[in-house]
Amino acid sequence: MKEKIEIKYIYASLVKCRKEDKSNYIRKIVDMKMTEKEKIDYLIYMMCDSYVDKKILKQSHDIYEDCIKNNNSIIGCFNKKYNEKLLFLYEIPICIYYVGNISYLNTDDNYIALVGSRTPTKYSKLVCSDITDRISKNNVIVSGLAKGIDALSHKITLKNNGKIIAVIGSGISEKTFYPKENYMLLKKIIENNGLILSEYPPMISATRYTFPNRNRIIAALADDVIIIQAKLVSGSMHTANFALELGKNIYVPTSQLYDETYSGSHRLFADGAMPITDLEELYGMC
Repeated sequence: MKEKIEIKYIYASLVKCRKEDKSNYIRKIVDMKMTEKEKIDYLIYMMCDSYVDKKILKQSHDIYEDCIKNNNSIIGCFNKKYNEKLLFLYEIPICIYYVGNISYLNTDDNYIALVGSRTPTKYSKLVCSDITDRISKNNVIVSGLAKGIDALSHKITLKNNGKIIAVIGSGISEKTFYPKENYMLLKKIIENNGLILSEYPPMISATRYTFPNRNRIIAALADDVIIIQAKLVSGSMHTANFALELGKNIYVPTSQLYDETYSGSHRLFADGAMPITDLEELYGMC
């Protein structure tokens, strides 16, 4: 296939193939002594032999044109800047769309995911502000640009001139970004040298399925995960469960025992999460 490497990555991500097979192929190829171009060519060959689906190829070209129009760039799973922690996912993202400082994707820094309720209590807002203020000066802060705790963690990190990665559940464009009220925050993150990531092409809108997929990337990138406030059934619990599967450290601030808005937080203590009872307990992250 004589195409730009970005189009090859898009094509490979669109080809129909069992998710576990795609990921196993990637893990097999990633350490082979080949160039990046040879690796993506080999992945496409393993998924579909020498057959080229013209419909998918055209779709790949259309997506690439959308990327150009919306200032999106593409990083693929065989690129040296791709974070190898993503290779431990059951479903490895073949390509990631991004806007901003891609050097943040793969650094020697500690990565801390900070997530929580879209409708946090005053207590959780205070805890989130204090924790983020403490840890955002020396770590890469990863969150999802959702309303509530995610947005607050991004804002405090911006105030501290910290390193931000925001992983979103839609394409990176003004037309498709969700939630709309945080679009100005997205722009501010980019203007302040942060990084916006998405597994989705720019013109893909968010759905109930895109957010759990987003959450697995947040969990994979993180070395430590802090769940500020979570109901038992929530996006934050999706992130926590992915983090548990990946063997990440999970921290949860203590909260009110009978408050249902913290029911997921309480469950995480039973699952082995480490309680935060004092900010001094975050000393190793600061």
